[in-house]
Amino acid sequence: MVERTATIDSGWDALARGDWKRARKLFAAAGENAEALEGLGLAAWWLDEEAALDARERAYRLYRERGDARAAGGIATWLALALREVQSRPPPRRRCAPASSRRSRRSARAAGGYRLENTFVYVVAGG
Repeated sequence: MVERTATIDSGWDALARGDWKRARKLFAAAGENAEALEGLGLAAWWLDEEAALDARERAYRLYRERGDARAAGGIATWLALALREVQSRPPPRRRCAPASSRRSRRSARAAGGYRLENTFVYVVAGG
């Protein structure tokens, strides 16, 4: 069952126009459902916000819970590609941060990516 509301539809319209902030606001107001979280994650991605991955991961879980394997697979694919792109970025330069702390942050991001990439394999395999 697709949980579409006028607010969610307006959010997708705002995304189509490139109004990322308006879309984020509309999806956030739509509540905790898969479609709203999917749109929220996409709007946050365009705004370069860390909440993008979290929202889309929550959308993935909700799609899985209701048995929508196609939508869950689409989100899992997006997450795998997004995490790969994030992991390929060079670490930010900080004058006061020692190299060891930069490596720790990079390792933590990589560990999360493996978990989601394994999720992607699980969905595609039909598990």
